[in-house]
Amino acid sequence: MSNLTIPLHIRAETSPADPNNIRFVLERDVQKGSLLTFPDADTAQGETLVKALFAITGVKMVDVSGAIPDDVIMVKDGKFLILLDYLAPHLGMDTETLRVSLQSGGVVSQCEAEIGIDVGKTRLIIRSSNCVWACQISADGTAYEIPAPLLTIKDVKDGSVLRDRIRQYLSNLPAAKIPITYGQLARSMGLNPPGTIAKVTQALEETMLEDAKNGVPFLASLVVSKVGQSNAAKGFFQQARALGREPRFGENDQDYYQREFNGALAIVTAITHAADSRQD
Repeated sequence: MSNLTIPLHIRAETSPADPNNIRFVLERDVQKGSLLTFPDADTAQGETLVKALFAITGVKMVDVSGAIPDDVIMVKDGKFLILLDYLAPHLGMDTETLRVSLQSGGVVSQCEAEIGIDVGKTRLIIRSSNCVWACQISADGTAYEIPAPLLTIKDVKDGSVLRDRIRQYLSNLPAAKIPITYGQLARSMGLNPPGTIAKVTQALEETMLEDAKNGVPFLASLVVSKVGQSNAAKGFFQQARALGREPRFGENDQDYYQREFNGALAIVTAITHAADSRQD
């Protein structure tokens, strides 16, 4: 945050988006770039302004909105366009992964017209399977990062329900039915159009994140574009590389995919055999 030795005029406002929040509006910017979050007073060491806000009775957390550079957000044909290089790290992705996710529906956006004291401003929310980024854009084009609305954060967390259902389903799938296509998996999950494949893809990418952390083969490798062709989706390889998993020396993509597939199949087979043994 910038030097706050010069006194500032501050006014307090209620938040139209969340009645439990109070917004303190300063006469000038104090934070450039990303939103800063202070979850408690102990994290505000050295931040005079933030410590002063925590001294107010009832303040439990402080978010400091970051001013977004002027060239990051543009308007074309009535739509907001954001530089992918700026947005990608806020969603935990590299630029190419974000580009692909936007095309596939793995990352979605929504615009909301603000109400009350914020009339004339627009809230822009960008959501991936496990991250939410939001900003508020004024009529003159100035924009600030803001905390993501609580309902939107809940929507992302609810996505973990589908992830867990898919993991359980694939883990108990008979070997004779493996591999399974994205469409078959979506139908097995009871998903209705539109966007069924995108929802399945998001959930599978979440399972890949878990599997990478646990150092086990990607369960998502059991899901293919077309049965009979071992045709892993392009997004599978992109997500694998983003998680630090890729072909070894001398392997091509197909070799690498087959290795992940064989490992995941072995785990699933062991699970189903164990279940059969318990039933016997």
